[in-house]
Amino acid sequence: MKFGDTLKRQITFIHAADLHIDAPFKGMATLPASLFEATQKSTYRAFDRLIETAIEKRVDFVLIVGDLFDQDNRSLHAQIYVRDGFAQLEQYGIEVFVSYGNHDYVKGNKYPITFTSNVHVFPGEDVTSFTYLKENEPLAEIYGFSYENRAVTENKVPQYERKDASIPFHIATLHGSLSGNDEHDPYAPFLLEEMKEKPFDYWALGHIHTRAHISENPPIVYPGNIQGRHRKETGEKGCYYCVMDKDDISLTFIPLQSILFVEHIVDISDVQSVGQFEVVLENLYQSAVQPQFNHVIFRSTNDYLLQLDREGIIEDFIMLWNEQYQLLPNWQHIYDYKIDFHEAKSQDQFFIAELRESINSISIQDAVLPLWKEQNVRRHVEKMDEETVIEEAEKLLHYYFSQT
Repeated sequence: MKFGDTLKRQITFIHAADLHIDAPFKGMATLPASLFEATQKSTYRAFDRLIETAIEKRVDFVLIVGDLFDQDNRSLHAQIYVRDGFAQLEQYGIEVFVSYGNHDYVKGNKYPITFTSNVHVFPGEDVTSFTYLKENEPLAEIYGFSYENRAVTENKVPQYERKDASIPFHIATLHGSLSGNDEHDPYAPFLLEEMKEKPFDYWALGHIHTRAHISENPPIVYPGNIQGRHRKETGEKGCYYCVMDKDDISLTFIPLQSILFVEHIVDISDVQSVGQFEVVLENLYQSAVQPQFNHVIFRSTNDYLLQLDREGIIEDFIMLWNEQYQLLPNWQHIYDYKIDFHEAKSQDQFFIAELRESINSISIQDAVLPLWKEQNVRRHVEKMDEETVIEEAEKLLHYYFSQT
């Protein structure tokens, strides 16, 4: 059977994005040394699993759609590590197509290295393409661009034009966000309908760290990042294994993370003693199947929760259980918790709601900016994001009202 016959017109590939190799994991420096080391290496371990998956699946090629590195921390070590990983793929005849995004833009790299010949990097902000050959036959055209500077603010979709129609498959890569999405930086904003009108078989996206299928026909897909980096990046993180023929495409999500970030909501309204609370924590810790960071929301309609927290009982128990479980292969660590108390006095709830509305109308960062200008403050106090500041303020208010 010749290569051009229908049954052989199939491609397999990995779609990944936002690897952020060498991400700094801000706010994690206070972890025990062993956990901090594991955290710093987690993006490398997730990358290792990406390479292993591509080899195991014997894919034709791998797509890396932006933010392969973390710009401010793109060390020479990280670049060599990635180069060596791609070199492993070369031994199996697996090609790699890379675009750089807002976190690893081209002009921000002072010491670029040369990848092996199986790696194809989109050179700049003009949309270009590479032809994937299999047995010397053109099988797929891969389109994309790289950020030259930190931001690309224009809609790049109009630049995507399909080339040689005799090539069976046409895949577009784009690191950017849906126009009007206020939750993320509006880089390379695109209109969904405009993108769907383009004659491409698959749109491989990057930039958004939550995986999502924003269109089924054609598939327009965010794989998310491959390793969570903080409490807002919860759940499994990884890549898509894609099998495409002339009639269909199947997508299989493959988890790659080496550490899982999980948010737990634990109702302890029935807890009436320290012993009962310890059982709650024990059950929580026993649920992990891999190394795991937990952000826990303790929810209660019983003000005994506030008493436990006010007297340091929750913090003491968490410290004890963290010490015990951090030594296990599938370690667990509660790195943050929040009190969610629902039975404050009605007038108190009204006051807190009014205060929250007022807080939301101002910039917390602007309000605390004078503090961060003081050297003594910066030396002893870790900077917090706005959500954390608001949470801590609400906790203090609950303490106050429970005593009045």
